Amino acid sequence: MSLILTRLSKRPTVRCFCRKLLQQTYSSSSITKSSTTPSFNFGFDPYEYTNGRWLRADAAQRDARRVKFDFPALCQKAISSAPGAKGILKCSMVEGNFNRAFILRLDNGTKVVARVPFSIAGPPRLVTNSEVATMAYLREKTNIPIPQVLDWSDDPLNPVGTEYIIMEHVSGIQLQQHWPEMTSFQRMDCVRNLADLVKQMHDLDFPAYGSIYFNDGLVSSSNSVRLDTRFCIGPNSGSRYFPCYPTDRRFYNRKPPNRGPWKTFDNFTRGLLDAGISSVPDETPLSRPAFRGTAEEHMALLSEAEAVLQALSRDPRIEKISSPLLLHPDLHKRNIFVDPDEPTKITAVIDWQSTCIDPALLYYNAVPDLCEHPKGIAYDAMDSYDGVRDQTPEEVEAEDILRKEVAIFRIWAALGLPGSCPYQPTEEELAKHNAQWEDFEMALNLEKGLMNILSTDEEGFVPTDNWDVVKRLSDELLKKWLADADADEMGRDKAKQLWPFDHWE
Repeated sequence: MSLILTRLSKRPTVRCFCRKLLQQTYSSSSITKSSTTPSFNFGFDPYEYTNGRWLRADAAQRDARRVKFDFPALCQKAISSAPGAKGILKCSMVEGNFNRAFILRLDNGTKVVARVPFSIAGPPRLVTNSEVATMAYLREKTNIPIPQVLDWSDDPLNPVGTEYIIMEHVSGIQLQQHWPEMTSFQRMDCVRNLADLVKQMHDLDFPAYGSIYFNDGLVSSSNSVRLDTRFCIGPNSGSRYFPCYPTDRRFYNRKPPNRGPWKTFDNFTRGLLDAGISSVPDETPLSRPAFRGTAEEHMALLSEAEAVLQALSRDPRIEKISSPLLLHPDLHKRNIFVDPDEPTKITAVIDWQSTCIDPALLYYNAVPDLCEHPKGIAYDAMDSYDGVRDQTPEEVEAEDILRKEVAIFRIWAALGLPGSCPYQPTEEELAKHNAQWEDFEMALNLEKGLMNILSTDEEGFVPTDNWDVVKRLSDELLKKWLADADADEMGRDKAKQLWPFDHWE
């Protein structure tokens, strides 16, 4: 905690704030890890989100995870999916960030998982159709152990009243449970086996970028690229291209939606840019900090980015590493199941929601958590059958875009790219960038420090068991932050803008 706080900024306000914080005693023992152990009873609410709260947009976040449907009808569908079953012996509920799953033990000795998506999981119908189609496609084309789908519907007007997927309960245990006890040699063997599965996906060839769907009419032939008689590639079902998150708004008055499929890398990059354009409002909100950029600055930088991307897409080296590639979006240890007696043997890979075909180069920084440090309580609270995907809303920050474009401008020739960089910042723009960088860095480090102290994530998620303690601690930290700002040249208004979570004053 001390190290993170002292790195927040060199400004007097933050130094003073940090010193005062370090004089306080906050007991981490009062923040307990929420249990994800199923209760194996029906003493739960299948409709409301009960797994946690949010320090930012709490009401909207919980509302986005409220699902209205006929739970008894879903249970009946689960029973019907298993030959010989007539009833449910036990049922437990697991809530994640994007889905609510029910694990049912049936009276014929089998277990099934019935899962319903939240509205933030992706575009209605498309996200469910694509997930089931992707699983079916990979089961057909590879040897990856993927759960068998027993029943599903992407039609919210079905008898259940919502989209759902019912699949077999996979064998084995989560790799995360065995990982700490495994030897180095066992870990290497496990990673090697996982790499063999990933290579099977790498070896698949695709004619376009987008998401896989069934050829069942949901995606029109004019908006899809045929794979075979059963499957096609249609629009990308990821949240980058749809307004799925509670605070996410889209504006299509400048350009219409461009969600794919795309047959060329150049067209793919145009889809990315159009998604960025759709996120920019007509007017800049008055409460928006200057370092986050105005609407006009966003549009100008997106225009510059278009020229840069067009130049990069013509480079032969980019061509070689931008072929369409389908990979699992989140290969963390919770999504990998292994044999309890032979933990190097992978028995299942789950959570294929939002899997899409992207340019290979986009996966260069995708690092499985087998190679990362634990992420803390908020991450642990999200169980499997979810995804705990690191797919938070991608708010494009003008200052961050500018920083990247300045970096490209400076190394364009060193990269061996022809001509000069299309982005040519003026001295005035560079000076403005440097002036605003301190605020940008301060806000970023303040958020990281608070995430560490409060054991939360970028959205401010807090497990239900910890809410009262974390909320009280957050309020206390905010009061100290504002008090120090009042005594400094920063001022209260700017301090409020830098604070990453909601204000309860």
